[in-house]
Amino acid sequence: MDVNSITAICAVIIALASLAVTLMEARSTREHDRQSVRPVLRIIRIKTHGDRRTGLKVENVGLGPAVILNTAVKLDGKPIGSWDRKAFDIMVGSNKSIPHFSALRDGDVIPAGGEQFIIFIDPFRERRHSWIWELVAHRLTLDVRYESLYGGENFSASREPRRPGSGNLLLQTSGLREASVGLST
Repeated sequence: MDVNSITAICAVIIALASLAVTLMEARSTREHDRQSVRPVLRIIRIKTHGDRRTGLKVENVGLGPAVILNTAVKLDGKPIGSWDRKAFDIMVGSNKSIPHFSALRDGDVIPAGGEQFIIFIDPFRERRHSWIWELVAHRLTLDVRYESLYGGENFSASREPRRPGSGNLLLQTSGLREASVGLST
């Protein structure tokens, strides 16, 4: 081998190494971009006093919009369908004071920093509306599957009924556990 052949081989090796580094960097950048717009949904029970809103809300505390894939509702441990008007009618039954309701449909988008009460009474009066707190705190299970705008992540947020005698309940979101605090129980 002459000097020109060795130089050519070294140039090819350097070019291939440069290509590999560029591909790894592009992959890391794509992963970073996906994570930088990751939505994180929390399902929160809110019980307020002083005649203010009480109910269940979904909030996006992540950095990007959350696209709802589907929802599942259980009442007293029995599946009743997705979070829609039919499930609402089953949950509420014949109660005289009908709460406000907002559906979570497949394809709905909750923007970063956005929140949406999905069932609530406003104003809440303990004696008259105690049944709604019993419903959202002790009888209702809500599971929400969602993804970012990139798609394919299949994130989930869940809210299980409180166990009797428990204080704040743990919220499970995509395998991570966070304690709820303050008025959000």
